[in-house]
This record gives sequence, structure tokens and C-alpha cells, in this order.
Amino acid sequence: MIHKMSIKLNIGGKIFETFKPIISKSGYFQNLLEDCLDSSEIIFVNRSSKLFDHVLAYLIDDLHPYPKKYAYELDFYLIKYDTDKLYDNNHEIKSEINKIKSEIQWLEGKFSHEIPRLIDEINRMTKQLNKITMEKNVSIPREHNMCIRNNCYHVHLPDHDVCINHRGCCSKNLYDEEYCDAGCAYSKTYCKFHADD
Repeated sequence: MIHKMSIKLNIGGKIFETFKPIISKSGYFQNLLEDCLDSSEIIFVNRSSKLFDHVLAYLIDDLHPYPKKYAYELDFYLIKYDTDKLYDNNHEIKSEINKIKSEIQWLEGKFSHEIPRLIDEINRMTKQLNKITMEKNVSIPREHNMCIRNNCYHVHLPDHDVCINHRGCCSKNLYDEEYCDAGCAYSKTYCKFHADD
């Protein structure tokens, strides 16, 4: 029964007892045991006993959730491992973040066709409100999401400063209510002449 020989280890002041075939999975202990003449001798290693609990559990069962952040201990004991299979306590959080990102992308894909319709509806309602206020000579305070052109109360497009009606028009205010006549790219607010103003 030399194969099932019990080995005693003193790791950082704590005594561990295990079998030779288990501890021999570690290159570090395999080398020590080859040099050791007396099998009843306690082998002392000046390392953390708390971490060795994980190391021994991993040697017994490589499915043990060995913490990835302590992989350096496996390196010290010359134990082969696959980094991807080590336990990462941040994995659950990262997984949840990825799940939320996927849901957001799904929602964007599912409802992105609704955005132009909703903008048109908001603009239609804004025109009605604008007409009513003009008839009653009431001024409307400008909102932060309104088109930057004067007397335009349409909601600006996402990632733009202008509404759908003024997209592609330079929004440089030259005089009272007079704007530059130059066109610009749909993705721009100002023409090439006024882009740096």
C-alpha cells in the first residue's frame, strides 16, 4: 500500500494530511518527495495555509472553484491549470453586464424603426402647439432638446442639434432669422464655411 501512503504537511503552521498520489500532482511536492527518505517526516512549507486549503482541494478535484486571483499559488506549487477554468468572482457581474447589454441591443433593434415615427408625431404635435401659441401670441420657452434654429420648436434628432426639417441646412444665424443658404452633410449642423465658427 505504498501508493496510498499518507503524507503530512505543515503549511504556514497548519498541519495537512493527504495521500501521496494526490500531493504528487504538484511538481513542487513530487520533487520534495523524491528527495525525502522518511515518509513519516512532516514537510514544512512557509506559505499561506488559507490558500493551501484551496490548493489541496484543487489537487483532489480540479473542478474545485479555485480563485483565479490566487493562480500564483498554483504556479508556486508547479500545478498545471487552465486559467479559463479557474473561478473568477467578477465573472458573474461581467455576465450580468453582458446580459443587460444584449437586452439593450435587442430593444434598440426591435424598436429602432419606431424612433422616426415618434419624432414625426412629436413634430406634428409641436406644430399644432406652435400654431396655437402664435394665434394667442404666447411665447414658448425653448427646451434643451429643441432644434437650434430660431422659431423652430421641433425636437432635434438624436445626436444632432437640428430637427428633421433642418437636417442638411447650415444653421449659422447670420442676421435676425436669416441663416446661411449653404447646405451641409446630413450628419453636420454647419456648412464647411461655418464649421469652425
